[in-house]
Amino acid sequence: MSGILAIFIGIILFAVIIAVLRPGRKGEAEAADGGDQDDAPILDMDASFLDAAQKTNRRVVDAVVVHAPADLALLRSLLYSSGIENYVRNDHVSALLPGVGINGLTSMMISVFEDDYEAAAEVVTEFLNEKKSGREGSASRAGTKIRNVGEFVVTGRFVSSGDDSMDPCVIPIPGIKPR
Repeated sequence: MSGILAIFIGIILFAVIIAVLRPGRKGEAEAADGGDQDDAPILDMDASFLDAAQKTNRRVVDAVVVHAPADLALLRSLLYSSGIENYVRNDHVSALLPGVGINGLTSMMISVFEDDYEAAAEVVTEFLNEKKSGREGSASRAGTKIRNVGEFVVTGRFVSSGDDSMDPCVIPIPGIKPR
């Protein structure tokens, strides 16, 4: 009986310690100085774009097709830091598909205002040039083939990698030429 009581007391003591030390709970020192920087507002790029579109009635065009979430995050950040408002469609579609997420399985579209298209195309072109220069001399073709076979065996899907077929691309718009 005393063994059961010791286990019960141990479990209660453990639960109390976890409750006191759990993440997200402000300690007395943090509460006194107003907390940490985690309370800063998070920038919502989509809301910013939609708000600007509604207030200005500017024409919106699809500018870039992206196949990898990492490229999407980098391009959005580069566009926003260049002062180009942008909006993404289909960015959560890959989460709806079963299995492991693989780049190239879905396409995401970055839209910009028509008057920002030329600048956006320039940012994307610079990004692609930088990406291609970093890719030269990287993984061998044999390594890429082994990776493709492994991905197919594990996921049942084949998506090529190691070349530029899955890179983002600028969508040409009649009457507007990128710089």
